[in-house]
This record gives sequence, C-alpha cells and structure tokens, in this order.
Amino acid sequence: MKDDKLPNIGQVTTEIIDGLRIRLSRSGRSDGVPVLLTSPWPESIYAFHRVLPYLVESHPIIAIDLPGFGHSESRADVMSPRGMGVFLIKVAAILFFYVWMRWTLPRYRYDQLMAFGWKILLPLSVINLLVTAAGVLYFGL
Repeated sequence: MKDDKLPNIGQVTTEIIDGLRIRLSRSGRSDGVPVLLTSPWPESIYAFHRVLPYLVESHPIIAIDLPGFGHSESRADVMSPRGMGVFLIKVAAILFFYVWMRWTLPRYRYDQLMAFGWKILLPLSVINLLVTAAGVLYFGL
C-alpha cells in the first residue's frame, strides 16, 4: 500500500518512548476515557482501520505501533516477550499519568493547589528531612 492510499486512522505522529521513536495515532473525542490500542503482532496501527470508525464515536483513541513493527524503532531488549511487557507497562504508566493530570489538576483553583502544597507537601518534606537527618546521625546511613 502506498502512503497516499492508506486509510484515515487519525493524526499519525511519532513520540519518543523509552528511548525509541514510536509511531502512534490519535483520534476520537477529546473527552471520555482514552482507549489504548497496541498493534497486533506483527502488524501496524493500520490494522485498526476498520474498527476505528466505531470506537472514535465514544472514546479518545491512541493506537501505537509496537517496537520493531510498522514505522517504530526497535532494540534487541524489547523484542522478547518480557521486554515488550515492560515497554507496554511504561506506555500504560505514561497514559495513566496523562489522564490523571488532565482530570485532576484542572478541577482545582490556584488557591486550592497552593493550600495543598502548604498543608500536605510542606509537612511531608519536613518529616522526610527529619527522618533522613535522624538516620544519618543515629544510624550512620
């Protein structure tokens, strides 16, 4: 298939994940729970061109090419089942952090975020400082 005849699967870009240039596509709504689609082994993200029209109606979709497939880079350590599993856990963690930041922080006003910093984070950092100092002084850590 030539590039000009590829089906429309949304905005196709590349991102650096775990030091690898990974091709991904974003499509669908801007609200709702995002759906992460990983390309079937050994296909590319274009394998989803028939199901995407149904999914984009209700969810934001992120489809990624697995390392070494499609137009994604590869390394020897991610081509094993364990390495691929670790890579996918990293991708899921990035997606979780993105969703958490997007849904959590905009709901707070600036004064609420500052109060969180002063009431929660400052006491935790003081406790951390005291525990570390005690460990160094008394236990020689």
